[in-house]
Order: sequence, then structure tokens, then C-alpha cells
Amino acid sequence: MSAVPTDDTVSRGALSHPERSAAQSDRNARRPLRSVVIEDGSLRSQLRVLAVLRSVAVLVQVTAIGALTLVWSVELPLMPSLATFAFGIALVAVLAFRLRQPLAVTQHEFFAHLLCDMVWLSVALYWMGGARHNPFVDLYIVYVGMAALVLNWRYTAVALAAALSAYALLQVNYVELRLDAARAQGVDFESIAHTTEFLLLSAIVAYFGYRVSKVGRRHLKIAADSKERDVRKESALNLASLAAGAAHEMSTPLTTMAVLVGEMRRGRISPDEQRANLDAIWNAIQACKRSLGDMVVAVGADQLPEDEPQQAVGFLQEVIDRFKLMRPGVPVSLTVQCDRNTALRTGATLRQSVLSLIVNAADASPGSVGVVLRCGPDSAQIDILDRGPGIAPEVRQRLGTKPCTTKGGGSGLGVFLAHLNLARVGGQLEFLERDGGGTCARITLPIHDCRHEGS
Repeated sequence: MSAVPTDDTVSRGALSHPERSAAQSDRNARRPLRSVVIEDGSLRSQLRVLAVLRSVAVLVQVTAIGALTLVWSVELPLMPSLATFAFGIALVAVLAFRLRQPLAVTQHEFFAHLLCDMVWLSVALYWMGGARHNPFVDLYIVYVGMAALVLNWRYTAVALAAALSAYALLQVNYVELRLDAARAQGVDFESIAHTTEFLLLSAIVAYFGYRVSKVGRRHLKIAADSKERDVRKESALNLASLAAGAAHEMSTPLTTMAVLVGEMRRGRISPDEQRANLDAIWNAIQACKRSLGDMVVAVGADQLPEDEPQQAVGFLQEVIDRFKLMRPGVPVSLTVQCDRNTALRTGATLRQSVLSLIVNAADASPGSVGVVLRCGPDSAQIDILDRGPGIAPEVRQRLGTKPCTTKGGGSGLGVFLAHLNLARVGGQLEFLERDGGGTCARITLPIHDCRHEGS
């Protein structure tokens, strides 16, 4: 193979890393499970959970007051205890009324309700033994956990600081309960209180665990459905790209057949010319059959096969051999300036994209087409060179964004599809002006690392 002269524009530039195309996945699948307390993930539903916790806490307090005063005759600061109970009932009523309103619930409002519950709990603990003698001080953990599940980290940090401050103050500031008379009767208040607290916290943890598990499973299902949809969309896009590329690839042999058949119909030709025309028509038919065959295989598999690693030199030689069957009169040279064992992830769409660019180069300069392969640490660079009239700067800027062409009978679909296919595999395509005239279509692709195969 003859080497292609490397011009300054092509050879001096360092290899650029390919721009990775970030696929959009479903937002619900990526959403953090910070608001997984309730199935629908809305703050209004989470506020309903807080209303349930508030009602349970008030119910536990009134039950404790009733049991201590009526069953065990413990002397309590009755008026402060009743006032605290009334405060809790008022909070429950206010929250119930708020939930009936159609206004949206914000994180500010949710945090305000959460802080009111913590204030109410602190007052209740103050009048009933403080943090030293009342095991229900552990309810602070529930509120902090609720903030962590629902609110952002700033609100969570404030809730944690408030809980720690209240716990520290209730260690030294509280009204001690007078339990001596009841203890003399053999009542073990510590055991009763700890058992009640254990049952209450176990129920709360089970409730939250059920909610988290339920919503976690729903998020996993959303992620699985989203992945399946992405695979289907990718498959449909690939098949559409392959079909459009096949049509674009078949346009050249079909045009050749039309020209030759037209010549044969217009006049008498010699047997040698007729035989040459028939051979050319036969080659064009075979090229069309190969294009249709690739598309049928992909459709029969229901999706395009995954790109497989292949030596870059072998891949380019296959593409060039296929081009020579389509355009036997156009010479194409391949120059390799890297390790011949360098591998790329190749597939039908990538093969079609490179072939389309070589066809465009041959249309621009039928007497001089070159392919140069260079390799960097992480990427391979394929330059397709021609000595045609070049591409106007304003047209070059539009290439790849929409179908456009500089050829009279072209559609511009080949370059547009090449951009899409290369972006799908993490590559990029750019067109550069060559010194001395002509165009360099530069493809940059990530190199496949064979060291991780089979690991």
C-alpha cells in the first residue's frame, strides 16, 4: 500500500479525547431516595406521616398521664401536664386543618411543623422526668430521622442540633416525678416505661421500613422500566440509522446501474463494452444485496448486535475492500501510524459511517483518496483525506447538525448519520481544511482496552 502524504494540518495536531455523549435517563430513576417515606414522594404525603406521628405522641402522653395518676396515684404537676396535652392537641388540629388546604407544602413549612413537634416533646419531657428518667427522649431520634429522609442536609443539620441541644438541657433541667409511694407497692416504672418505648419505637421503625422498602422497590421498577425503554429507543434509533444508511449506501450502485442501463438502451455498443457494463451492474447489485442483508440480519435479531472489539487495521481494511467493490475505479490507500494490534469497538453502524465518508471523499476527488490511522494513549484517529474543492466554512459549521450537502445530487444524510453513530459510541467527527486543497474528515474513537476482557 502506498503511503498518504501527511500534511501539516493533519499531522501536527495532538489527539483529542473523544467527547462522551451523556445519555438522558429517566429522572425518577435517578432521583435520590431522600423522600421515600411515602409512596408518591410528595411533601404533602410526608406531612401526613408527621401528623400520624404527632397524634401517636400525644396519645402516648395522655395515656401516660392517665396511668400515672389514676392507676398508680402518682402526683403530677397536673396543670402543666394538661397544658402540654392541650398544646399537643392544638398542634394536631392545626396540622389536620392544614392538610385540608390545597396549597403546596414546602420544605420550610415541613421543617416548621417538625420543629413544633420537637418543642412540644421537650416541654412534655421537662414536666415528666427529663432526659434522665423518661425513656421517651429517644423520640428525638425519630424526628431527626424524619428530617434526614424528607429534607435537605441543611434542615437535617438544624434538626440534629436542636435535638442534641434539647437532650443536653433536659439532662439538667426537668421536674422530677415522685414515684416513691408507687415503688413501695412494687411497681417497676423503669421496666414499664422501657417496654412501652421499645414497642412504640419498634412500630415506628417497622412502619418507616415498610414505606422505605415499598418505595425502594418502586424506584427499582422505575429504573428497570427506564433502562428497558432506553434499550428499545437505542435499538430503534440504530435500526433507523442502519436503514437510512443502507438507503444512502445503495444510492451509489443504483445510480451506476441507471447510467449503464441508460447507455445500453440509447444505442448499440460493442460486445466488450456490453460485457463490462454487465459486470459493473452485477457488482452494483451485489453491493445492494450486502446492504440489504446487513439490515435484514439486524432486524431479524430484533436489535443491532452489540459493538465488538476488532483490530483497527482489520476494520479499516474491511471497509476499504467493501468500497472497492462499489467503486473499483477509485484508488484508496491506507497508512497506519500506530500499533497494528490497537482495537476498537466496531459494529454495523460504525462500518457504514466510515464507508459513507470514504464515498464522499471519492466523490470529491476520484483520483486521490487516503485513509490514515493514528493512535494516542486513549483514542484512535482516522483521517479520510481527499484533494477535492473543499468545504465552505459556513457549510462546515452546519455539517452534522442537520442533513446538508455540497454535491448537486446528494442529500447530506451520510454525514448526518455518521455524526449520530459516532456520538453513540463515544466518538466525534470533524472536517478540517488541508494544506494544498482538499478536506480531512477526522474521526476520533476511544480505544478498546482488552486487558479487562473476561475479568
